[in-house]
Amino acid sequence: MKHLFNFNDDWTSIGVKLSGGADSAIMYYAICDYFKDRDDVKIYPMTLDTQFKNWYSKGAKRIIAKVTELTGKSPQEHIVKYSKKHTNRQTADWYIKEQKNLIIESHTKFNFDAVYNGLTSNPVEEDFLEFIRQYYLDDKLFELTKKHIVTRDFDRDLGKNKYGQNVIDTGHFINIRPFVHGDKKLISEVYKYYNRLDDLYPLSYSCETRWQEHKLEQKHSHEWKHCGYCFFCAERIYAFGKLE
Repeated sequence: MKHLFNFNDDWTSIGVKLSGGADSAIMYYAICDYFKDRDDVKIYPMTLDTQFKNWYSKGAKRIIAKVTELTGKSPQEHIVKYSKKHTNRQTADWYIKEQKNLIIESHTKFNFDAVYNGLTSNPVEEDFLEFIRQYYLDDKLFELTKKHIVTRDFDRDLGKNKYGQNVIDTGHFINIRPFVHGDKKLISEVYKYYNRLDDLYPLSYSCETRWQEHKLEQKHSHEWKHCGYCFFCAERIYAFGKLE
């Protein structure tokens, strides 16, 4: 399993994109676990909060605290940037641009040898829908979830992922996407390999439904509970058989 991460013992400065979701959480754990006995290796989790999604850094801090407890490896610094330009779903391109800027700015300061990104590919739609249909006996809830699945980011479909190269030498650092050739079920296997299903996975948070947008119950503030029907919640159910 460790071959996924392309670890290099010559590295001493590593950047990790950490949102607090299931993918980035186990990726951050694997990196810290591998280098836990190397005091000379500095690890820098990087998190982008935005006006539209302002909970990422809080989720990332929960993961950092737990991983430090489990491995004894603390981050050199948790780099957090806030963007005012990503204000709604129509300005999502700014989220991508600001993430790139965060990496560039951080690399300029800390001279990364490698940067890790936990991006996965989408599950095959037919298999995904069939599993969710069997999981949710409630037709209304299934139809609500289905709408999110059939309007997903098609650029990330398995086998067609435009981000499909898993190791890229940028000329400045190595950019690594260890999970890009697999879907969420690969993430589940990584959790099983590291035996972190019971203590780390429940702390991860993947839901992208903002509290104002909840359709199943009225909410008045952001809570660390998954909605259960957005695409990212459905992925967790498909891969892990449970949300938390």
